[in-house]
Amino acid sequence: MKIVVIDPAENEVNTTTGPVRQLVTLHEEESSVSLIPLVLYENCTKIPDAPRGIIWVEEEYRHDNEIDSIIELPDPIKSKVWIEGNFSVNIGGTVIIRIQLYNGRNERRTRGGDLVRVWLKEDRLGAKTTAQVTDNTDGSYTAIVKTFWVGSPQVQAAIISPREVIATAFERRYKCPPVLMNTAVFQHPSDANMVEKTPCNYDNQIPGYKHVCNFTQENYNRPWYCGKPRLSCQYWTMAADVNLWNTGKEKELLSNMEQELMSLKYTARKIITNITLTVTEDSKGETVLTPKSKCNHLNKSVTWDVTSPTGYFYNNKWTNRQCSYSDLDLKTCLKNTTVILIGDSTTRQMFERIKQLIPCEWLTDILSPGEKHHPALCANKSMDFNLGWNLHSLPFCTTNTPRQYFKSLSAYLNELSDSKRYVVVIHFFAHFLNHHSHVFYETLLDLRKGINDILARNDHVSIVIKGPHAYSFSKSPDHVVWMPDMYSKAYEKLILDVMKDLQHRIYYLNCMDMTVCTEQWHIHAEQYVINSMVDNVFNFVCDK
Repeated sequence: MKIVVIDPAENEVNTTTGPVRQLVTLHEEESSVSLIPLVLYENCTKIPDAPRGIIWVEEEYRHDNEIDSIIELPDPIKSKVWIEGNFSVNIGGTVIIRIQLYNGRNERRTRGGDLVRVWLKEDRLGAKTTAQVTDNTDGSYTAIVKTFWVGSPQVQAAIISPREVIATAFERRYKCPPVLMNTAVFQHPSDANMVEKTPCNYDNQIPGYKHVCNFTQENYNRPWYCGKPRLSCQYWTMAADVNLWNTGKEKELLSNMEQELMSLKYTARKIITNITLTVTEDSKGETVLTPKSKCNHLNKSVTWDVTSPTGYFYNNKWTNRQCSYSDLDLKTCLKNTTVILIGDSTTRQMFERIKQLIPCEWLTDILSPGEKHHPALCANKSMDFNLGWNLHSLPFCTTNTPRQYFKSLSAYLNELSDSKRYVVVIHFFAHFLNHHSHVFYETLLDLRKGINDILARNDHVSIVIKGPHAYSFSKSPDHVVWMPDMYSKAYEKLILDVMKDLQHRIYYLNCMDMTVCTEQWHIHAEQYVINSMVDNVFNFVCDK
């Protein structure tokens, strides 16, 4: 059997600037559609103005002038870190750390906007915590950190992203298509050999296409547009993507300097500190600072305090700064309960952890690395416990995933029963980094509507919003250009702003400090960090 792939039709394409029709034959042994649609770039014209009181984070950087030489970037060797005050402090004390950035010419940086992070760690104790860093807007930064354990923690500091790298990455959000170009796969219903792939976008702008398929209704009233194929729009079957960075297409768009800045050479570079603190016992003789209050005794609004440090690791187990964890009986807590995780692979990791804690039998195909992007459900009948995982709405970076797997966040919440008990954990972040921040913001508005609706009709629902997490030391060559870590705090602020009026009714799972101090390098957090995220959720939502 042979498969004919059409991409795209000349009678639906702007033939003066757009791609021409191509017929490609794929052999049966090829497991997926391999044709890459031809790509055109143009300025994005559909990005809306920010609503009153909101500033798109890209706007703070995008008008910077391009530098003439890499030597102008902050240099981690020449930059300086020092302690203000004594190197010896009692447990529970506060340490002030100063950072002054210098460029490659050994000149002081005089402008802020770099992403600088500071943390403490003591590997022999499995102990780590994160500092609160303030940008002084003059090339200097102030970090404040608390000492949670007795020992000899080392001060760590890093230039995660220079301002120039951030500005280049954010400017890219004003060019269409996105770096990770979502695509639609169309298949003829009566001839499975006829397959076609076209580019897609959240905004109604597909460069080169005069006509588009409006899939907003199919996408549960969340905007989604794809280039109109020669086949009918109604033959849309799967969502997929093409990484334009990996194909080399980005070189056609970026200058030599921009290409250099988008490499990993200038990302997550540690500043040599050689600073070790001495933390001693206080009058109470404590060796680890343990909060007295239990987390499930506190109000939901407490979880929305994101002031660093929000907690610390000790023996690679997380302790919340404001409260201690209980020895939970999860089988009692989760009896007659459905736990639903909605999002991406991070919530899939949490799903797998919960399944370890509460064994349940699969009601769907199991989650496996090769078929990871599909809804999953398992049940423990003796407990009347159900555990589900679902994909958030498009945009979603994936390979040939049935389009019906994607729903809006409000649609998931609207499907919940009026009377059953639910714990719902929601996360979306990484798959939105490829798009302008208005896409993330508008998805938050959809989520807020869904939360208001479900809380109005069901008193037995606990909603948890998982915040962004860091993966500063990524080794992926496309990390900076399509999934930059510098969005994390800006997106966290958007979550706090949009959910401001709901913070007394829902929980926030703060994961930034957990993943900054553990020096996460992969977008998928390490297992002990995932375990801590799950512990944090259940220690708040389980009954008082």
